[in-house]
Parts: sequence; structure tokens; C-alpha cells
Amino acid sequence: MKPYQPNESLMDGIKILQALAGSKDPVSCTQLSKDLQIEITRVNRILKTFAHIGITHRTSSRKYIPGSGLHVLGAQSIYGSGLLQSSIKTLRRLTELNLVVGMGVLWMDKVSFIFHWEPGIDFEDAIGRVSLQPATISGIGMVLLAQKTDQDITKLYQKKDIPGYGNDLGKLLADISQIREQGYSRVLNNPSKLNIAVNIGSPGYAAIALAGDIDDTNEQLYVDKLKQAVQIIEKAPS
Repeated sequence: MKPYQPNESLMDGIKILQALAGSKDPVSCTQLSKDLQIEITRVNRILKTFAHIGITHRTSSRKYIPGSGLHVLGAQSIYGSGLLQSSIKTLRRLTELNLVVGMGVLWMDKVSFIFHWEPGIDFEDAIGRVSLQPATISGIGMVLLAQKTDQDITKLYQKKDIPGYGNDLGKLLADISQIREQGYSRVLNNPSKLNIAVNIGSPGYAAIALAGDIDDTNEQLYVDKLKQAVQIIEKAPS
């Protein structure tokens, strides 16, 4: 629920930081203004304020990158939440299934992956290797969207093109309803790759997923493995 008289400057500042943190390349005020639909002088003022306290850094080309303060904030967030520490051993065991293993959280209509491993890469390289992804094409995104009410989902996607659904909000809500009933999400990324995900917490604040060659004969097996992993993570000391 939107608060009475919300602080619009704070909200815009967080949107700007999110966009900056999710970009591999330096970003200009003009690009941020265009992408976020925020007036350019406001973007410029916010970024200069962040640069003053070390949250952002202005390059010689007058573009912006994350500053040391943002990296410190990221490290403090990971430490404070305890999510990665309580999950890391369980995630390692899941990689033994030789499927893609992911863990992420929902931010507005995007999934932020804290961990994303696939066969062939080192386990350590799975931490923070994937940027934001539309929630509606991700198993993690869909199972976390299912934690929201239909009203909240409608507000989130009204007047927007919905990745994977076009403008068919009704189909999205129907799929969300099915996820709530079955207790996990299943997203078919291509004809041979199924993505399944289960919430961590109640209500869910994060989710873990498996993806790969999963068919009807072994789907429930992997759902059960995810649910067992969730139980271990939820009981682990943070």
C-alpha cells in the first residue's frame, strides 16, 4: 500500500541507484532520465548528491558508475540479511543435480539473482553473475509474484507490455493462481528446458530454482528436492 504523502525524491533516488547498479557500463544522466521517465535535472541533482557521499562516482566522460559506498551497502545488505550465508551449503548440494541452480529476490517487476550456477562454471562464479531479469519469464519471479495480491499485480503491470504475455494480464493472473494452488512455479523457457521454483519464507522473501532437462516424469522429484532445500535454509543460522 502506498503511504500517505510518500517521499518522491527518495523513491526516485532508489530507482536511479537500482538502474545504475544493474548496468555493466557507465550511465549518463540523459539515459537514466529517458529509461526511468524522471526529469533530467532531478536525475542530475540526485546523482551529484550520491557522488558527494561516495554512493556513485562520476567518470571523466561525465557518466556515472557505482561508487565505493554502494559496494559497501551491498556487502552490508548481504551480511545483514544472512540469506547467502544460510543458503550457500545447500545451494552447493543442489549443483550436484547437474541442473541450473538459482536463488533470487523480487524487486518491483524484476528478479535480482543472488546466485546463478550452471554446469561447467566454478561454484564461486555463480555469485552475482546474472543481472536483473523480467519476473514473468523466470520461475523465481513467478513464484514470488504469486505472493502478491491480484490487485497489486494488476497495478504493477497495468498499461505495460508483459514479457512472455504481451498485454494479456488475464493469462498472467491465471498462471499466478495456478502457482498458488500447486505451491511452486513452472516456466517453460524453451521446448526442452523447464524452470521450477519454490519460495523461501512465508510469505516468500526469496526463492530457489532448478532449470534444465526436467520432464513430467521427474518434475515432482525436483520440486521435492527444492522444498527440502528450503526447509534446510529456513532452519540454518544466519
